[in-house]
Amino acid sequence: MKLNLKKNLIAIDIETTGLSVDSDRIVQIAVIKINANGKVSEEKSTLVDPEMPISSEAAKVHKITNEMIIGKPKFKQIAKSMLEFIGDADFLAYNGRKFDIPILIREFERVGLNLNMAGRDIIDPQAIFFKMEPRNLKSAYKFYCKKELVDNHNAINDT
Repeated sequence: MKLNLKKNLIAIDIETTGLSVDSDRIVQIAVIKINANGKVSEEKSTLVDPEMPISSEAAKVHKITNEMIIGKPKFKQIAKSMLEFIGDADFLAYNGRKFDIPILIREFERVGLNLNMAGRDIIDPQAIFFKMEPRNLKSAYKFYCKKELVDNHNAINDT
């Protein structure tokens, strides 16, 4: 698919200590800068010492253990260079609107930096996927029962 970019795009993925945007912290961050011409110009990836334990549930998902982050940089040590790397780019992140971008903003706030989101677009493939392949009762009924759900949002029909 050809990208029609007007400015740089940062593809980003973040692994964390858990699922709370407010209280959990980054344990790994990977960013790829895609220039406005569509070419990848640089990649960065690092484990991060979150300064708190990684939950066992999170470790089961991303396979990053508390032992693996010993001696790794804290977010405050990489924050300035990460903010400069991001610049004024737009973002590309799966589930980025709900998780990756909010937790990144929080991490910057914790160290006294501002990731200004004004004028930035967020391309979220998860949102696109859910729009193209709806994940709702009507779609589930069609998938599992091989029939159309008629008059959905009527309680008896939905039941």
